[in-house]
Amino acid sequence: MTDAFPHGEMRGYRRHLRENTIACDPCLDAARRDYAARTRARAAAGKPPKGVIAKARAAKKAQPDA
Repeated sequence: MTDAFPHGEMRGYRRHLRENTIACDPCLDAARRDYAARTRARAAAGKPPKGVIAKARAAKKAQPDA
């Protein structure tokens, strides 16, 4: 059985991460496209970008009580 590395796909990027290797340019481009598409989908659904809510909560906790 051959275990072809799926370069240029999100699967390939994840495999680089799993095997702790430096991702090649085609896999990095695939990951960028995937993450950009997810960000656009969240924006189209009216949701804030990932991490915004957690950052707001942390900032609120860090404020001294008035």
